[in-house]
Amino acid sequence: MLTLPEAGKMLKKYGITVVEEALVRDKSSAITIADQIGLPVVMKVHGFVHKTEHGAIRTNISTLEAVGDAFDALRAVQNAKKIRKTEGILIQRQLEGVEIILGVAENAQFGKVLSFGLGGVFVELINDVSFRALPIRHHDAAEMIDELKGRKILEGFRKIKPADMKKLEKTILAVAELAQKENVSEMDINPLFVNGGSIIAADVRILAGD
Repeated sequence: MLTLPEAGKMLKKYGITVVEEALVRDKSSAITIADQIGLPVVMKVHGFVHKTEHGAIRTNISTLEAVGDAFDALRAVQNAKKIRKTEGILIQRQLEGVEIILGVAENAQFGKVLSFGLGGVFVELINDVSFRALPIRHHDAAEMIDELKGRKILEGFRKIKPADMKKLEKTILAVAELAQKENVSEMDINPLFVNGGSIIAADVRILAGD
């Protein structure tokens, strides 16, 4: 499993933007970093899967006092789940947009399979996902977007701008290329925030190598 910096570096290598973030291990650093990134911020327990269900994430933190409170709360989650404190607390800039999931998994019949769908906390509930065996071409990326039942949300919703579909297609193709060239066996970008021409990965897990 790649470390957080390694995963971020790999995404950037293929032209995928990653949210501004930092890993902190004490409250004072958390407040300083949050002030530097700019409020509001998101804070989450690093190295923890299914963060929402376990109270391991805080969003839309808009004051420095609340940053300190969130740090204490997330430390308590770490202690309760027996997660090493050295894993730290991750602080990110708060993003807006449609939450998308992009993933890669090994399949016994088809080899590496790419998945694309609505992400965030509803990914398992709604299960609005399209799949393609790798490698893929431009028309495959476009079809994956069109196949989503919730595609209309990408055309603009409330404060969210209509997605730049061509840029989204390029992002899908970039993940497919990354998966093949970097020997990735498992990968999840969830969520990938899409808001107009802004497409930013906020959380990523990559398993690469033999």
